[in-house]
Amino acid sequence: MAKSKRAFSPDGVPEKKEDYHGSCRFVRTHPDLSEKGVQSVNVELTFEEALRLSTAIQSAIFRLNRYNRSEKKGREMGLCLSLKVTSGAISIIEQKVRAAEQ
Repeated sequence: MAKSKRAFSPDGVPEKKEDYHGSCRFVRTHPDLSEKGVQSVNVELTFEEALRLSTAIQSAIFRLNRYNRSEKKGREMGLCLSLKVTSGAISIIEQKVRAAEQ
């Protein structure tokens, strides 16, 4: 796939790889996978299932954005991505999320 060059495209500005779309940090896993020696869990999704996951996460984030984050109760709210290994299902659940232990 050839990159199109526009007149206003900056030269020499570093870019991330084309297949990289961002990352974030999670607080913990239940059960504790690192305790079991698991270093990485890769979840493969079809395009259609990735769209469904994206929609579910966006819906939950829009809802979380309604909480008043200047109050403790609002800051405690977050998401739980629940992976059901036996059925291959992922659920997006709005819930209180405890802060990471330091």
